[in-house]
Amino acid sequence: MANIVILGGGFGGLAAATELARQAAGEHRITLVDRKDWFQMGLAKLWTLVGSRRPEDGRGDLYRLAARGIRFIRGDARALVPAD
Repeated sequence: MANIVILGGGFGGLAAATELARQAAGEHRITLVDRKDWFQMGLAKLWTLVGSRRPEDGRGDLYRLAARGIRFIRGDARALVPAD
């Protein structure tokens, strides 16, 4: 089993983690690391600018990734030490 670490929970990181989890189907451990524990939908930012929604209305909880088989760690990555 390989450990796959994705740094950053933006659009790219979420898309990569979700697709890898779907394709790996339990064969690999997928971990996403981000400084914050929420994700802001891009379109929701526009709704906030025009006043039709509040900023928190477009946020998603990154801890919910566990339901897709993705481990989430809130924090900063300071170093990656690969196993031998």
